[in-house]
Amino acid sequence: MKILITSGGTEEPIDGVRYITNFSTGRTGAFLAEELEEKGADITLLHGHRAMVPSREIALDSFITFSDLDERLQFHLSSGKYDAIIHLAAVSDFSVEYIETENGGKLTPEKRGKLSSHNRLNLHLKRNYKILDRLKTYQKSGKGLIVTGFKLTDTDSEEEMKEAVQKLLKSGKVDYVVQNNLRDITKEKHEAKIYSAHGNLLFRTETKREMAEKLFSLIQGELE
Repeated sequence: MKILITSGGTEEPIDGVRYITNFSTGRTGAFLAEELEEKGADITLLHGHRAMVPSREIALDSFITFSDLDERLQFHLSSGKYDAIIHLAAVSDFSVEYIETENGGKLTPEKRGKLSSHNRLNLHLKRNYKILDRLKTYQKSGKGLIVTGFKLTDTDSEEEMKEAVQKLLKSGKVDYVVQNNLRDITKEKHEAKIYSAHGNLLFRTETKREMAEKLFSLIQGELE
C-alpha cells in the first residue's frame, strides 16, 4: 500500500519577505504519516516547507506556493505508483495577481527583494482552482487513485458542517472526506467525522490515532 500525504500550508508571495499564508502547522499530517507507516504503508509526505515533519525515516518532499504544490503532486501521481492520497494541505484559495501602488502603478509579486515603503498598497488576488478536484486526473497510469480530502470548519452548527462536506463531495472526485471543526480540536483531542463519497457518515473519531486507524482500514478495504 503506497500512500501520498500532503500537509502544511501554502505561501503566496507578495515580495521576498511578505506572503499570504495560513496557520497550518502540518502536525496532523506528520502524525498520520508516522502512524500509517508503522501499520505497514509505504508513505511519502509532501509538506509545506515550514511544516512539521515526522521523526521516523519517511520519504519527504516539500512545496512553498500553490503552484509548487500542484507541480509536485503532478510529478508524484503521474508515476502511477500510489494507491491513495490523503490531502491535508491547507491550500490558499487565492494568489497575488499584482500589487497596485498609491500612484496607480502595478507591480507583479516577486519571490526576491522587498517592496519599498508606500502609504498604501492594494493587493489584487486571483482565485486558484481546486487541486483536490484534479488529483484523480494526475494519476496517469495504474489503478484508480483513492482520494481522501480534509475539510476544516469553524462553526457550532451541525447543518453548516454537513453542507461544507456536501460541497466538497459535489465534484464526485473524492472518495472520502474527513471533516474536523476548529472549535473541537484541543491538545488532548482531535475530533473528526469521516464521510463516504455518497455523504454517508462512516466514523466519528476523537483522536488523531483513531483517525489514522480508520483511514488505514478504509484504504486497505478498497485495495482488497
